[in-house]
Amino acid sequence: MAIVGYFILQNPVAVQSQFGWFSQNSGTSNWLYGVSFVDSLYGWAAGDNYTIRKTTNGGLNWFSQSFGSGGDWTDIHFVNRSDGWLTGKQGQIYGTTDGGSNWAIQHLGHSYTSIHFPDSLNGWAVGTLGVIKHTSDGGANWSTQSSNVSDALHEVFFIDANRGWAAGIYETILYTTNGGMNWSKSVDPDLYCDLLTVHFVDPDTGFAGGTCSAFGSTSNGSGWVGGTNGGIWMTDDGGQTWNEQETDASSTIENLVMVNERKGWAVGWGGKILHTSTGGVLGMETMANPEQMVSVWK
Repeated sequence: MAIVGYFILQNPVAVQSQFGWFSQNSGTSNWLYGVSFVDSLYGWAAGDNYTIRKTTNGGLNWFSQSFGSGGDWTDIHFVNRSDGWLTGKQGQIYGTTDGGSNWAIQHLGHSYTSIHFPDSLNGWAVGTLGVIKHTSDGGANWSTQSSNVSDALHEVFFIDANRGWAAGIYETILYTTNGGMNWSKSVDPDLYCDLLTVHFVDPDTGFAGGTCSAFGSTSNGSGWVGGTNGGIWMTDDGGQTWNEQETDASSTIENLVMVNERKGWAVGWGGKILHTSTGGVLGMETMANPEQMVSVWK
């Protein structure tokens, strides 16, 4: 049995980091498709074989909250430390009000790939055949919105109850400014991807990525994208140029979340979890004073 070691940081000092993104021990080899953090400490990841992993210390330790059997979770999203939602390949949408200790079925329909709530009431889920579902009561009731596309959508993200984006295969990026009553398609000739993730820090700063051979952006600002072979790219000029960031991963990045412009997590194949506290830039990471480290082993 492998021995896993951690160090508790006491009186931290700054040291040079080898990678802008570095691995955390997820405790699973199952592929992870979704990740959500509500602050710098509390986060969840979900994936194959109904895997759910949770951390309460920024990823220093991850523990299991898995439930179910014979299927896969495709995404997970929390709006605070208590209220969250799950989507599954079998068409499930589950909700929790106790931080993931217990889950209740809210909806059963299409094969959903992503779910996002900008607040505790308004939420959207997307999936196969361009399906978009919306709730305005925390998931008690779900209605269909017209996406005007028939291709699979992999990711949905809303900055508030009105402004949102959905991304999918064949370079598909949809956007809405009225809560999904109308969805429009954004076409970017420089984007050659089956998009797996889209994330916005603010209305101007956008992040999108997937299995890409080139990258583009629909708005000005800085952003990160994740792709194959552990690739994460960052732009600070609205997508005109992209620079690959150093990671210690070699597997596909399925999802990425930033809680601010410096701190974020990415998940992918083989149970991979990556973390950055420098916006992915090589530089000074906060580490413990070597003379004041306390080791924890299990």
